[in-house]
Order: sequence, then C-alpha cells, then structure tokens
Amino acid sequence: MSSQRVTHTKFKFRDARSDDCLEVTIPEVAKESYGLYIWPCSPVLAQYVWQKRSYLDKKHILELSAGTALPGIVAANCGAVVTLSDHI
Repeated sequence: MSSQRVTHTKFKFRDARSDDCLEVTIPEVAKESYGLYIWPCSPVLAQYVWQKRSYLDKKHILELSAGTALPGIVAANCGAVVTLSDHI
C-alpha cells in the first residue's frame, strides 16, 4: 500500500460590506478516485453561500456527493442545519 500525501488548503471568506470573516481549512488526499479533492467549483459555491448567509439560519440543507464538503461546512458555520452525503 502506498502512502498518500495529505495537503491542507485554507479558505477565507469575507464580505465587503462588513468585517465578518470565516476561515476553513480542508484536507485533501491526492487519489485517483478524486474523493478528497477540492473541485474548482467548490470555493465558488462556498463563497456564494457565505454571501447569502443571512438566509441560511436554521435552514435544512442536503449536500449530495459532498466530497470535501466545503460549501456544506460554510453553510453550517452560517447557521444552517446541514446533512453531508457521499459514497466511499
């Protein structure tokens, strides 16, 4: 069994209209299955979730095929009740 290299990527979400800031660190494992890979659209969706955070308090959100779950983690930090789903 080969050793897998784990990297950590840090994301900072800010809002130009306030001093609010959220920092999230996501581990990634480079594997051929891409199960723990941060897809390029993930930070984009997470930023959108952060910008719309005032709408998320106590909302129920299901993230399908969550992978590293960056958007879901951001939503949970914004007050949403989040269920993450993925296949291993």
